[in-house]
Amino acid sequence: MSEDKPKPVFRRVEDCETQEWNHPHRGQVKWWELINGDLTSTTGITVGIAEVPVGASPPKRGHTHDAEEVYYFLNGIGRVHVDGVETDVKPGTSVWIPAHAEHFCHNTGTEPLATVPRPTLTSTVYEPTSTGIVRSLLFQIINFIFACTGRFMCLLRWLISNIPSPYGEVDSRQWVLCRVYCGGVNPVDAKFLYGDKLPHFCLPLVKWFVEDRICGIDFSGIVIEAPPNCGYTAGDPVFGTIPPFCGSFAEYVRAPTDFINHKPNNISFAEACALPLVGLTVLQAFEDNNLMAGQHVLVLGASGGTGYCAVQLT
Repeated sequence: MSEDKPKPVFRRVEDCETQEWNHPHRGQVKWWELINGDLTSTTGITVGIAEVPVGASPPKRGHTHDAEEVYYFLNGIGRVHVDGVETDVKPGTSVWIPAHAEHFCHNTGTEPLATVPRPTLTSTVYEPTSTGIVRSLLFQIINFIFACTGRFMCLLRWLISNIPSPYGEVDSRQWVLCRVYCGGVNPVDAKFLYGDKLPHFCLPLVKWFVEDRICGIDFSGIVIEAPPNCGYTAGDPVFGTIPPFCGSFAEYVRAPTDFINHKPNNISFAEACALPLVGLTVLQAFEDNNLMAGQHVLVLGASGGTGYCAVQLT
């Protein structure tokens, strides 16, 4: 056998060091690493046995890693959670977990739940407690920075009276009180709640920010109260948007008069509430690119809300 040819490696569980994690967010698990890059010449596979003890509480959230993973269950019964999808598992069950999918196992039986996870060496199987401490400190630092920034902006507004308020606030802006008949649901509402475009470690910060806030931007309804000479009177049917983080998913909203318009008589309240955000997105895209009559436009994703409006406006 050539000296540079990889040699086989034989390992038993009793040959492995027992590693154990009991993390408040990641759950409780024991781990025996059978095959890895330190023991073999492989650069693409790790094999071990993980065991979730009886009575262990489900973790508050799962873990993710950059590699695909396969679980093969050897013993016990339980449930596997993968990106919100749950399934019961027992000996002989295999589960394929895509890369970056949040997942964890929960023991629901009366004996230890043992599985063979096979991630690549680039993955992180479970998060050590020390990493959780670092993340906790990072959250506190981010929170401190945001708090300082907010106080600094308040100080500037107090020192310099002509600084614009959020959402383009101006002194002449008027507001009306509306009763909401319909609310439009957009992808941004889900992103607002879940922060799915942010790094995973930022999610607790997102949760802190959206706590007790109402989501929703589009709405249609009836004016209940309006200031004089604002262009609207009580009873007017209107549709439009409200500033971010103010929330249109409510019975009543307070909307700026320059964020709304009179509802056309030939469309319903449900149809009207679906137009504002996607319609404004299309108009802004056309205007920013100086599109003119007679030009050709390729609309990608024409089956979505924005694309559907773009096709009708071209």
